[in-house]
Amino acid sequence: MKLTFPLLPERYLLYARIVLIIFTAVGIGGMLLFPDWFPRLTPLNLLLNAGLLIAVLPGADANYLRWSLLCAVAGFGIELMGVRTGVIFGKYTYGPSLGFAAGGVPLMIAVNWWMTAVCAFAIASRMSNQVWLRALIGAALMTFLDALIEPLATSLNFWYFEGGLAPVRNYVAWFVMGFFLQLMGITLGINPRNALAVTVFCLQALLFIVLNAVNIFR
Repeated sequence: MKLTFPLLPERYLLYARIVLIIFTAVGIGGMLLFPDWFPRLTPLNLLLNAGLLIAVLPGADANYLRWSLLCAVAGFGIELMGVRTGVIFGKYTYGPSLGFAAGGVPLMIAVNWWMTAVCAFAIASRMSNQVWLRALIGAALMTFLDALIEPLATSLNFWYFEGGLAPVRNYVAWFVMGFFLQLMGITLGINPRNALAVTVFCLQALLFIVLNAVNIFR
């Protein structure tokens, strides 16, 4: 059966955004009120966001599939090397909140790398037409989202850095990897359009901004 893109007709975009907003609000409340167990539902949130991003794609040709596979596999691969060597991001281990792991790395990490790359790619394309600047903006956006998560990662049982804080090389690695993925997307001529990219990125950022703010004032 041949798929016709977008899988989700434009008339349903408003409902998709409402669902994402509701899930984000529930996520904020749940992580604040039930911090012991609610973060374990994070894989559901990632799958919902990723599924909706896929559903509104204007198309998915061979190059898009190649780039998506690259984002997922390279993202998982660099995390696997990072966990095993402690060199790339610093010394860290994953907790239980992100679900089933292979080689010490949750499979959801592959989804997260793809989702973050897709959102950043779409947003960066709106901000510049210049190849290198687009890649730099996309990489910065990906690193920015990671920077919002890092202060909360331990308390949410996502991952644990030795010493409690992510070292500078963690952000350097995120930026370099992000730049590579963004540049590959541009080189392959990937269609950057995604009707939910800005919504997903902003809601993910809002989630962690609110949680960080609450932690500061506790």
